[in-house]
Amino acid sequence: MNIQLKFYAGALLAIGMLNGCAGENNNVVRQVDKIYRIPFLDVPVDYTIVDNFADQAPKTVAIIPFKYTRKGGANFEIGSAVSREIKPSIEQTGCVILRKVFYKYFSTLSYTDIDPLYIDAVLVEHGIKNIGQLYDIPHKKIGALLGADAIITGELENVGNLTAGIYSHTVLSGKISMYSVKTGNLLWSINHYESEKGGVIYKSGQVLDLIESQIQNVKLERSFTKVAEEFSRKAVNSIPDNEHKTAETQNTPQISSAVIENIGLKQNILLPGDKITVTMNGTPGLQATFDIGIWKSNIPMKEISAGKYQGTYWIQYGDQTSHQAIAVKLKNRFNIASSKFIDSNYTFTCKGKLLPAPKSFTAKFSPGTKSIRLQWEFNAEEIKYYQLYRSKNREPAFKLIQTLSKPQFEDKTINTEDNIYIYQVIAYDNMGNASLPGGPLEVNVK
Repeated sequence: MNIQLKFYAGALLAIGMLNGCAGENNNVVRQVDKIYRIPFLDVPVDYTIVDNFADQAPKTVAIIPFKYTRKGGANFEIGSAVSREIKPSIEQTGCVILRKVFYKYFSTLSYTDIDPLYIDAVLVEHGIKNIGQLYDIPHKKIGALLGADAIITGELENVGNLTAGIYSHTVLSGKISMYSVKTGNLLWSINHYESEKGGVIYKSGQVLDLIESQIQNVKLERSFTKVAEEFSRKAVNSIPDNEHKTAETQNTPQISSAVIENIGLKQNILLPGDKITVTMNGTPGLQATFDIGIWKSNIPMKEISAGKYQGTYWIQYGDQTSHQAIAVKLKNRFNIASSKFIDSNYTFTCKGKLLPAPKSFTAKFSPGTKSIRLQWEFNAEEIKYYQLYRSKNREPAFKLIQTLSKPQFEDKTINTEDNIYIYQVIAYDNMGNASLPGGPLEVNVK
């Protein structure tokens, strides 16, 4: 019995044991003890590069819609031709997501890439509304329609997402290829298999109710995107990139640098009220945005000086995600875009569990000492600290003025010329979870 069959057998046995437990007592309190990722064999990358790639290297590349080679995959419709009233199949979802993620990684190379939305619109406009129809057309004709020197195709033979009891499995496998439009020759290709498996460890006698990895796997887009990112990272790393941006491709937006301003946050754990500020230097006068992985996309950036862009995302109550990389994007008026990952090793976790707000929040101004005494109550156990925020004269931006271990504080930095002070307080427990804010509490010091 091979490793994969052994795993399936073990998973089915575990499911059977759980079902047996459930049958004995349907009123058992259900609790997951620990989430873990079941390891799987890391498949090596199998790719091919033509010997004289440098001599045929394209400047402009179009990534056409990916094809599912089995069943009715060739009948998938393209772009706006897809009916929004019909739910796409699992296979179609996997193909669409892999193409989208692959484009995101490919756009970090020095080629001029064409926006997939533009590609789809052009294909549909010329009567090419079906994937099977598209793959029957010669590469030279497709390239002429799109104005590309090379096209990248994707032919997937295994697209799957399975969730059964404690077992979950998402897989993407198949071939991605780059062809020269001029000669029709294959320039590069990769035949790869990527998957992720997950499950849980549980205490004896407990029955599972909600499993974190299972919930995530039900959401196809998240599951496929995680696998597609690993697939795409390995694929794009195998593509030759000779930095052949010349005067002929000077219209392509250039990104020289990008940084996260507040990267020093404690343990990269972001809480409500924290912010992610990204600064990018590149071609001036263009449209700039940044993505937080697949979680938040197209966050606007403002050009604060010639070629210097900056944008901020504030962590909101209820935001919750983990292991998200950050990428910046710069697009010109021709819809030609460039993107760059800031640091593939930098990821963060956003914790959005809400504690109740502190209550009985009161303030008393003492004209004699020109100070404001504040106090509040919080009933939850294991509160580690409080953070007190203040705004002057109803300014919308609150500033952190003190971190406290006790629910009280005397603000002795009052200037009566400021007229009004407004306070908010947030509690944090030992796990780093934040409360809803207490307040705002307005104090008139005149």
